[in-house]
Amino acid sequence: MKDLIFISHASPEDNYKASWLASKLKILGYRVWVDIQDLRTGDSFWPEIEKKIRKEALRFVMIVTNHYNEKASTPRSGVRKEIACADTVKDIERFIYPAKFDDCDYGDFPIDILELNANNFYANWGVGLKKLLKEFDEDKIVKNEKDVNPLSLWYASQKIENSFLKREERYYSNWFRLNIPKNISLHFPKEFKNDFLNELPFTFIRYENAILTFHDGNTFEDKFLDSFDLQTEDFFQETDLKLNDQITIKEPNKKIVFLLNKALKSFYIKMGLHRYQLSGKREAYFFPYNELNKKQISLKHLGRTRKALVGNQLGVYWHYGISHKVDLLPFPHYKIYHHLFFSDLEKHLVDKRSQIIYRRSIPSDWYNRDWLDLLLACFTKLCGDENGVIKLYEVVGRDITISPIPELYNSNIGYNEVDE
Repeated sequence: MKDLIFISHASPEDNYKASWLASKLKILGYRVWVDIQDLRTGDSFWPEIEKKIRKEALRFVMIVTNHYNEKASTPRSGVRKEIACADTVKDIERFIYPAKFDDCDYGDFPIDILELNANNFYANWGVGLKKLLKEFDEDKIVKNEKDVNPLSLWYASQKIENSFLKREERYYSNWFRLNIPKNISLHFPKEFKNDFLNELPFTFIRYENAILTFHDGNTFEDKFLDSFDLQTEDFFQETDLKLNDQITIKEPNKKIVFLLNKALKSFYIKMGLHRYQLSGKREAYFFPYNELNKKQISLKHLGRTRKALVGNQLGVYWHYGISHKVDLLPFPHYKIYHHLFFSDLEKHLVDKRSQIIYRRSIPSDWYNRDWLDLLLACFTKLCGDENGVIKLYEVVGRDITISPIPELYNSNIGYNEVDE
């Protein structure tokens, strides 16, 4: 009985896409064959490939991309031969299944499939996969036992010989150690006028009829009715913090976290980053595309190369961005998260749907080392001094500083990335 899903793609250009789809199908129990080692380059393998298409395959899924269309137009290429072979299968309805995975034009599809409807994965791979599975269910395509190790296909496609290696290795985290003052202040302004609050040259948060800040209030004494200097470590607790019979600070740990979050956001703006509203109330900040940010940042002091934080690809600009979260334990630190944003040639951010599409395509061949270099370049730039620290807040005796290098951890397990 025929039960094979044959995946045809341009190898090696689209191995990433083909192995992603094949791994998903294998996990779900489908029997899949995909040529990720480019067996088609050897003529001795063609009888096996032809047998799989003619005798075993129930579906011939084409990963249609610009690379695929180019190879399909080349006589005697592997892709061309696979399509020609698949076209001879006439006894299975909807045998050839085009899956569009990039921005290729429908008019450039191989002539053999121009009349067929294509499943558009390009906008959203997850949506494309759901549609594919729905059609498989409707056609009652048989599932087999699930592959016990579908990731082996992924390792092969990425040229990773082993899933892990026994060797000493140091890993960067996304934790950036935070040094905060020993004291924090609660000031009670004489009046809460917006013009007064807006003119304060330091970061603060409001708490009832007071403001909480690391600033000691010097030079503003005449503006405050009263002030309290407190131990910062007392704010690490979840239980209410009682100052006296009249003043109790509820959930002090949340107050200091909010203050530290606000301090870093203010620093982003000061450094020229732009804000992007994420889902909910979350925010990310990214580097605008300009001559200054186009320059590559040297990471020589970290034993790495150079990296720019913006670029131009596929007719749009990409911008590296970050968001953060504060954690107080096991020590105060910022957790930093990657983001990538896109703008058109007029430097206006594209709509959210286009953001998703470009996020699927432009960084598709970026690996862990690329993202790490972007993170290190980002904080090197924010620091401005490879031997220094990032100063969020400068008040004598009350500086807030961040290490520009994330926490490092040692492991006796390592792994290889592509081209290592």
